[in-house]
Amino acid sequence: MELIELIKSANQFLEQSVIFQGFKFILGIVLVVLTLDILILLYMLIIKDKYYRAFTLGHGIPNIVNTMNHRWKRVIRMIKSNDLRQQKEAVIEAGNMLYEILNDIGYEGNSLGEMLEKMVGPQLANIEDLKNASQIKNKIINDENYKLSGETALGAVKSFGEALAEQEAIKELGL
Repeated sequence: MELIELIKSANQFLEQSVIFQGFKFILGIVLVVLTLDILILLYMLIIKDKYYRAFTLGHGIPNIVNTMNHRWKRVIRMIKSNDLRQQKEAVIEAGNMLYEILNDIGYEGNSLGEMLEKMVGPQLANIEDLKNASQIKNKIINDENYKLSGETALGAVKSFGEALAEQEAIKELGL
């Protein structure tokens, strides 16, 4: 019984103590801030930032690399063919691959050319070659009769491939 009485008297003393009331107030603020921090972190991880989620959780990265390598092998087969239509398709596919990777990383733009124009400084090693390759890709898409030489197509695909390799989306160029 004495222990219970001691606890009751300690409880009454703490309820009347200004220091204990201040401690409870500060503890309440800390709990509110901690709850808000957890909610913000969950928002960032789940909804907001794809790149942050991929960086911290590794979500889907192996699948992206495997898919990109498979698509890149197809691009190599098309660019090495003697068929002009397949070479044009190879340029378009390589450009689309780079657009997807840059978009997943977080670059903004409605097209690859727009993304490249918004880049400042040396964000990609071969930025000027990429801008030229993107213009070639756009000419192929917008003009059915565009005359594309094999060398020009190969150069455009090579530029896209170097950027993909730089971003570690493909293992090797293979050209």
